[in-house]
Amino acid sequence: MLVLSIDREPWRSIELNGQRATWAAPSKLDDAAPVLFYRGRLTGLVRFAVASITRALLIAGSDKAGSLAETARDRFIRIAGRRYHQSSSTTVSDIITTDVPETYAMVTTKLFASLTHVLATEEFDYLFRTNSSTYVDRQRLVEFAEDLPRSGYWGGFTGVFEGVTYTSGAGTLMSRDCVADAVRVKWDWDLVDDVALGRVLTSLGIEAQPLPRPILESVESVDTAELDAFMWRCQGVQERNDAQIMLALHRALEANR
Repeated sequence: MLVLSIDREPWRSIELNGQRATWAAPSKLDDAAPVLFYRGRLTGLVRFAVASITRALLIAGSDKAGSLAETARDRFIRIAGRRYHQSSSTTVSDIITTDVPETYAMVTTKLFASLTHVLATEEFDYLFRTNSSTYVDRQRLVEFAEDLPRSGYWGGFTGVFEGVTYTSGAGTLMSRDCVADAVRVKWDWDLVDDVALGRVLTSLGIEAQPLPRPILESVESVDTAELDAFMWRCQGVQERNDAQIMLALHRALEANR
């Protein structure tokens, strides 16, 4: 299981106080469904340069003359993606550190590098990729995967962006062969990660299977939540209290077992 780790608030606090305090904490499920958080290079001149350039082009792209800046930003991200997508990665404990600069603009390149690394270093039948605002019931996920086809499976909460079917980055489940096929072909580095992955898998003739993903927008919404899923998007609307929502959901699920 791969979890997108972002070195920026509020996502870092959500990971530490939400996910790692509940479903991603060490448990007896670590053998059946181990959790790995993946991130990019956190320091260095290259990271600073990439982050500064993409941020400046993003700001410039918000004004009336922004189309040229937006085009320049996308071109820069494509160049950086080609440069870093085959960069080396290492795993220490439950953290995969890629050599991709840790910036939001490079999130797609970081996913590609992490998928490549996991294929080379881990034994698995299915990979579930999620993000920092998602709660996962690992036991139910394992039980759900037991009845899936061993090959050709791609599922998640589906959406469509500019004609591209994708599964939300909050929860994408793939059989190993789909992961391997995905990293063998060219990606569009300037697309956000879940859409880029969706375009690749669709081009390979793989059809996304829709999966439920309830959304919880407040601690109070947990009281009326559906508790029979295996993933929930915990995203506070008024404030980013995602971690508090996860804690409330965790208590409800434990009481319901």
